[in-house]
Amino acid sequence: MFEQAVWSPKPCVTCLCSGGEVLCDEVTCPPLRCHFPYTPTGECCPVCMDTGPASHGDVLDFSGDSPVANDPDPVTPDLDPILDPVVPRTKAEIELLNREEEERLLKKEKRRKKQKEEAERQRRRQEERRRRQEEERRQEERRREEEGLRIEKEERRQEEAMRLKEEVAMKERERKLEEERRRHEDELKEKLRELAELEEEEEEEEDMEWLLRGDVFQMFPDEPSKEDLLPPPLAEPTDREEEDGKGVVVRRPGIALPLGCDISDVTVTCENAQLTNFPPLNIPELKSLSLEGNSITTIPVGAFNGIPNLESINLGKNKLTTAGIAPHTFKGLKFLSRLYLDNNLLEKVPPDFPSTLQELKINENHLKGIEENSFQGNTKK
Repeated sequence: MFEQAVWSPKPCVTCLCSGGEVLCDEVTCPPLRCHFPYTPTGECCPVCMDTGPASHGDVLDFSGDSPVANDPDPVTPDLDPILDPVVPRTKAEIELLNREEEERLLKKEKRRKKQKEEAERQRRRQEERRRRQEEERRQEERRREEEGLRIEKEERRQEEAMRLKEEVAMKERERKLEEERRRHEDELKEKLRELAELEEEEEEEEDMEWLLRGDVFQMFPDEPSKEDLLPPPLAEPTDREEEDGKGVVVRRPGIALPLGCDISDVTVTCENAQLTNFPPLNIPELKSLSLEGNSITTIPVGAFNGIPNLESINLGKNKLTTAGIAPHTFKGLKFLSRLYLDNNLLEKVPPDFPSTLQELKINENHLKGIEENSFQGNTKK
């Protein structure tokens, strides 16, 4: 509903919208003093329509909203219809008055309809104005939203371009570092080769010098005596490095370890020793073994036969694959409680762990599934 709107919720009641409030007024019909009142079409108040003289002092009168005054009869101008209630009306006069009343009512109805139409047009104009304002508001919101999306997309594009640029720069730095490293390695290898050739040349020159000298004779030893045949006293065992056909190993009394490994009490540590194979060990009393940071790819069958009492194994940061671990590899380790297999190339969790296993570290792998019997029989996982 809009301001100054006028409507009729029911006959004889007119309402007005003003200042946000609805004011309604009921039409009060004036009293009639006639025998035959009637209510014209579209009106709520009756009017008189008597054709004969009134009785009992009633005055023949046309009342209501009619603007026509009750003028005295022109034939008898001295008669006052109010003071002299008996004023005869001819049928033509009554019809004339009825036509005038109908014309007045028609004019009033037309005015009312015109007011309603004007009010409806005003309401429609206001509704159209509100609709345009709402459409403009929605268009402005859409424009702002599209602008925000455009800015966000541009920011993401710039971030992506910056990230790609940083990646390219990082790869270029890594490439240069790799080239520098390889260059240094090649220079070092070349220097080592030159040193080896130089040593060989010096040895050949020394041999040739001994061959050319004529004052040097080979002296044969005397016959050994009984004292000389006695075995020499046992020397204290010391660490030494030897070639065993598979690589340099460190030998201790009864123990052979690969180069880069160390043993302390019941713990063997071979971290970052550049191992590519699982080292063969025969130390039954060993409790802890760490092979972290090597390039071991496989664990063969019987790898732990010589170290069956292990409680802790660290094989993290190697290149172990699921296919490279022999079946039932860890099953025979009856005291194993901690096993680290993180940072490898495993696609599945190895099956058949011993029931004593309490801690398993297997993050940073390529796991795709877990076998049903991987943890079968374990009390803690």
